[in-house]
Amino acid sequence: MKTVSENRPKLKPVSTKFDLILEIAAFLFVLAIWLLPIFAYQILPETIPTHYNLKGEIDDWGSKGTIFILPSFALVLYIGLTVMNKYPQIFNYPTKVTQDNALQLYSKATRLMRIIKLLVVVLFFAIEWQICNTNENSNLPFWFLPLAIAIPVTLPIILAFSFTKKATPK
Repeated sequence: MKTVSENRPKLKPVSTKFDLILEIAAFLFVLAIWLLPIFAYQILPETIPTHYNLKGEIDDWGSKGTIFILPSFALVLYIGLTVMNKYPQIFNYPTKVTQDNALQLYSKATRLMRIIKLLVVVLFFAIEWQICNTNENSNLPFWFLPLAIAIPVTLPIILAFSFTKKATPK
């Protein structure tokens, strides 16, 4: 049985300077999310926050070795999204992919994936920063959770609507 992606053209999307900036920024945040706990490890208390509730209050603690869990997840997600971005013909699109519109759709889709990748690693970095700079009475700032939910949810939705616009020939 043939899948839809087998019928789609296998084209390499056009990368712009902005795409390169997104890739470099995501890589630098992945690097930073590892350097932060490496340098902070010696000064961290023996127990650190491992979870916050919806009010931004610490509701679980763990050993300071758990500081490397979030960077590990960030690295796996970064690698996974980077590899997945090499195959835009397997993505889901709200319009039919044809030879005429494939390059434009693939370019938009790969940019969307780069933006999502950057947002994820920035969010993970912000959480890691908060954990490394916390004490027993620290809570997340009141704006952190709404922002952490709003940005990764609303921005991709807004960007996804750009796919429904009529493709313009170049």
